[in-house]
Amino acid sequence: MGNNTIKDILLFTGFLFFQWFIGSRLLLFEQAACFAYAGYWILLGHRRPIDTLLTGFLMGVLMDWHYETNGIHTAATTLLAFIQPQALRLLASSSGNETESIERLSPQLTGTLPFLAYALLLLFIHHLVLFMLEGAGSELSWWFILLRAAASTFFTATVVYLFGRMAASKTG
Repeated sequence: MGNNTIKDILLFTGFLFFQWFIGSRLLLFEQAACFAYAGYWILLGHRRPIDTLLTGFLMGVLMDWHYETNGIHTAATTLLAFIQPQALRLLASSSGNETESIERLSPQLTGTLPFLAYALLLLFIHHLVLFMLEGAGSELSWWFILLRAAASTFFTATVVYLFGRMAASKTG
C-alpha cells in the first residue's frame, strides 16, 4: 500500500467519523445542514476515476445507513465522485497545473478563491441533488430546496475550507 493510499484511507475515515459524530449534529438556523463528508472529494487530488467512484458509492452507502435514508446520499455522493475529476481538470487548467500533479488539494495550493469556487461548485451540485431527492414527492417548493441547498453549501464549504487549511498546515 502506497503512502497516498494510507493518507486517503485516513482522510476517508476522518470525514466519515466527523460526519457521524459531529457533522450530523450541526444545523445552522434549523435549515443549513453540514455534510462535511463531501469534503473528502474536495480535498482529494487526482486519482483513478474508478477509485473515486467506488469511494463515492461506499461513503454514500455508509451515510445512508447512518441517516437511515434510502439511497439519497449514495446517489448524491456517487454523482459528486463522478464529476470531481472533471472539476479538478477545470481547476488545474485555470491555475496552470497538470491534473496528475495534484495529489491533494488545499486552499494554500490553489489559492483561496479558486479553492472556494471549486468547493462551492461541487458541494452545491451534491447538496442540490441530495435535497431534491429528499423532497421528491413532497409539497416543498423549488425555492425552498434551492435556498436550503445554497445555505448548506456555504456552511459545508466553510467547514471543508477549515479542514483543508488544517490538513495543509499539518503536512506542510
